[in-house]
Amino acid sequence: RNESIGPVKLLSKSRMVMGQKSGIIINMSGPSDEKSSLPPLLRVLDEEGNIVRNFGEPEQTKDPMLDSMRNSYYFTVDGQDNIILAYRYRNLIEKYSPGGDLLWKADRKLAYPTDPPKKKTIVKRSAGSVSFNLPDLNQCTSGIAVDGENRIWVVALRRQIHPEEKVQSQIMVTQSGGSRSMSMKNKGNTDLRQTDMYVLEVYSPEGKLLHLV
Repeated sequence: RNESIGPVKLLSKSRMVMGQKSGIIINMSGPSDEKSSLPPLLRVLDEEGNIVRNFGEPEQTKDPMLDSMRNSYYFTVDGQDNIILAYRYRNLIEKYSPGGDLLWKADRKLAYPTDPPKKKTIVKRSAGSVSFNLPDLNQCTSGIAVDGENRIWVVALRRQIHPEEKVQSQIMVTQSGGSRSMSMKNKGNTDLRQTDMYVLEVYSPEGKLLHLV
């Protein structure tokens, strides 16, 4: 049984909607076989924490780490308990009703591709250590929110990060004696404070693009 806890937003009537737990390492083994399906993207819980409904169709490939990245998203809830998702690595925004019905979905014109990469995750295991190179994906979203008029504000990337702006993260997982430890190191321009990489996209409740800020 998966007891992991993801981000939670409050709904009316003492209910909550829970997204997927984020992170680089969610399930190193992935689905047990090609016929195994990934769980829905969202769960609605009652005040006791019981699951009322699941919804949201994940994208699934034969690469568990690619699936984890392609299905990662930011989400928010409007004043009518509708749930809006903006995917981090997919050119896709979705709006669901409180009952889990897909109300609309949209993409936008980007200056870079967001197609799945041809190269899969490279995983190396040796003497209790695991190292891996993640697929090279273009990020297109960095946040989402709604305002008092239920308009949707998406923090999007107008371009990809330049080499001089990059910060590289090295993650090492070590397993010994039944316990697992993780270490992380960052290298690069961690002092960067200004960039023209981001743009605010403002959408109407019906999904029409209103403004770029």
